[in-house]
This record gives sequence, C-alpha cells and structure tokens, in this order.
Amino acid sequence: MNAKPNEVELKSLLSKLVSLDTTISDDFSKKPDKSWVDFVLSQTAGINANSEVLEKNEYYSLVFLPEELDQNKPTMLFLGHVDVVPAEASHWRTHPLRLVEKDGKYWGRGVADMKGGFVALMLAMRSFFKENPTRVVQPIVAFTSDEEIGGRNGASHVKEFLSRLGIHPKYVVTGEVSNLELITRRRNLLQAIITFSSRPRNRKGSLEHMEFRTYIHEGESLHAAYFRSDKDQHALIEAARFASSRGVSVVSINGDFLKSNSVPRTVHLTYIRPDSANDEVHIEDQSLTGFLNAVLEITNAILPVEAPSDYGITITPNFLEHADSRHKAWLDIRAMINNKDEVENVLTPILEKYLTDFHMTIKCSGRYIYTPEDSPLVLAARSVLEQNGKSPQLLERGGATDGRHFAAPGVHVIDLGPIGGNLHGANEWVDKKSLLTLVRAYQMLPQAIDNLITAETRP
Repeated sequence: MNAKPNEVELKSLLSKLVSLDTTISDDFSKKPDKSWVDFVLSQTAGINANSEVLEKNEYYSLVFLPEELDQNKPTMLFLGHVDVVPAEASHWRTHPLRLVEKDGKYWGRGVADMKGGFVALMLAMRSFFKENPTRVVQPIVAFTSDEEIGGRNGASHVKEFLSRLGIHPKYVVTGEVSNLELITRRRNLLQAIITFSSRPRNRKGSLEHMEFRTYIHEGESLHAAYFRSDKDQHALIEAARFASSRGVSVVSINGDFLKSNSVPRTVHLTYIRPDSANDEVHIEDQSLTGFLNAVLEITNAILPVEAPSDYGITITPNFLEHADSRHKAWLDIRAMINNKDEVENVLTPILEKYLTDFHMTIKCSGRYIYTPEDSPLVLAARSVLEQNGKSPQLLERGGATDGRHFAAPGVHVIDLGPIGGNLHGANEWVDKKSLLTLVRAYQMLPQAIDNLITAETRP
C-alpha cells in the first residue's frame, strides 16, 4: 500500500531545497556544490536501495538502484535535476531563495523547474523501492545538477554509469513541469557557440544609444524554449532588426545576458548614426555590425527537421560576452533534428556572409523525443492520473529535458510533472495540490506498468 503523501513534509523538503543556492551558469563560474547531495542522502536514509554518488567535472549526480538489481529485467528511470537558472532578485515579489506559500502555490526559484518534481520523487521512491521487489520493471532514480547547461556532466554521465552496469533504461520519466499532462514529444536542444574577433574602424556620425526590451505574450517566463517569434519580442533580435533597417554602425552590445537558454530581458545598443552634418569620429566594431545582420538571417533559418513539431524551429541568441577583443555568442536551437552537422551546414554560409573571422562549435548531446500514444509507459501513466481524478492530454512542450540523453529507438520517454509557471523568469511558482497528486502518481507508476506488461504477456 502506498503511503499518503505528507503535505507538511513536502513543504519542509521543498523549503530546504529552495534555500540551497543551486544556481548554474553557462561560463562554469557558478555551479551547485555537494550540499544538495548530502541533504538528499540524509532524507532518504533507510530506504531499500543502493545509492551511488557520481562526479564529473565537479558536477554531482545521485543514483538510487534496487538492492537486488537484475540486468535481465527492464528498468524505469525517474529523472530529476536540482540546478536552477540565475534569479534577478530585483524583479521578484518575494526572495527567490525563500519558499513562500500563497494562494495555493509555492513561490521560489526552481519550485517548478524543477525542485517541486524533485521533492515529489524523493517522497515517492520510499514506496516503490520497498514494495514488491519481484516486480517485472525495476525502478531507478537519478538526480543531477547540470540539466540547465545541457546535462553532459549529469544525465549523460548517469547513462554511462548505468551502461557499465549493463543497464539500459527502457522507460524514462522526467519530473519537469507538465501541468499533470503527459509530455510525449520534445524538440532536441542544440547549442551553437560562435567566437569572432573585433574589427575596429573609424566612422563619422552621431553616437547614440538605444535600449531594447523583451516582451513575452503570456506570463513572465524567459525560457528560450517557449519563445514564440510570432507572438513575443526578443530584445537582441529587435536590436538586430533596428541596426539593419537603419544602416547604423555598431559600437557595443550589452544586456541582461544570464544564460544561453534564457532570453535577455534588455539589450543596450551603442551605435553610430550616419550624419553628414556631424564630423565626430567614433570607433565602429564591424564584427558586431555583421553579427547583428547575421542574427536576422539565423533566427529565421530553415533546418532539415526529421519530425513535425507544434513549435516549429526556434533559434534565439541569448548570451553574448566580450573579452580581449574577442566576442562570444551562444545560440539556443530547438528543433526535431539529431544531426548537428546538418545544423552547421545551414548556419555556416550565413555567418560567412557577415563575419570574416569566426569559429563555430555545435553541441548536441541528446535526441528529440517522440513517444507513441500506444507506448506502455504512456498507457500506464494515463491510467494512474485517471485514478487520481485527472484526464491527461498527450502534448508537446518546447523545452528540452534530460530525457533526451536516453531517447533512442525502442526507449519510451515522457515528462510527468506538476502544475507551475514563470520558468526561468521572475516569480516562479508551482501548484501545491499538484505536487501531492504527483507524489501519488509516481508511487503508483511502477506497479501500473508492471500490471500492463504482465497482462500483455499472459497467455
């Protein structure tokens, strides 16, 4: 019998987890320390599972495995991540590292993405590790700390670890926000990192400044995966549109650049406006001028996708840094495509038109997710949600998850997570009741898929 989730304990665990600063950054200057591992181990002592602490490049992962692991049985992997994107405290109504309960919601950085789902897994795994050790499908739980920068030192490392044990998960569930729907499709995440040199030259004209702002049609989320070019306004793309249409020469570009997968809130453009009546001489950076022209083409590029997507193709330039006469730009790319060479073949000719000296690296560490409706995992998850009074839809979501590291032909991957909002933005929240429902759903899921598989194999 599954234990009823304890609301007081859930809030206490979530409060502690939110208070741990597990912020991560693309430039590797900030990453979660090991304190979260110690906390989880202290709260899961006594469960009937073996725990393994993994480390790669000072990023930690924590894996829980059945005490009697049978490599011949299929496995169901539950995934959670503790790392969060930076929080701009000045834009929050509450302190981002202090859990606040109000209006049936918990507020704080990471409560939705994805410390809420993380805590739900912590509570649920007590049940499914101690009950029915003879089940057909073996549950495994993995917590990681670098999902927000691609998962190469987390989920990918977990996959390698399990492979060495002879374990290749057949069913994968991530606890990302899904609003208690079943997310069966997600685009792949690729990252283009472009470095290029400054090319200064003197230009006559008026030196001017302009600020551009990002406007999101719905909510406060700055998550790049949910940016919609037909509805939203991207600050850096708007700056590129302005510079190109006005024929100005760019001096500098600065802004609220937080992470490669977070849309910058503001961008500040310093430029030289042609002015025949002004003989002042200023220094243009021809490379920045070219980069903005390239941005307009790149963000509208057509990639050779391998499957349809409700979100189409999204390419956003979200992070830009400058050092020692060099510039470095990160492009967030979302598409139903697994071949990074094909992405490079599309972007390279565009960059060659506008930049004379550049280097581009395309990173891709996973695959897109496209799990069929008749998947045993989908059927089992739908059943447990219906038993908890929900009528889940099968949907696509824009963001990538750690599940993509395990996606492959014959592997069933879904997201099942709480109701929440404002991911990567200010005032992030998660619905309290949905977390309790999620705990129950996680508790029931291993047995549900066991029953389904047993029924299918019965003569």
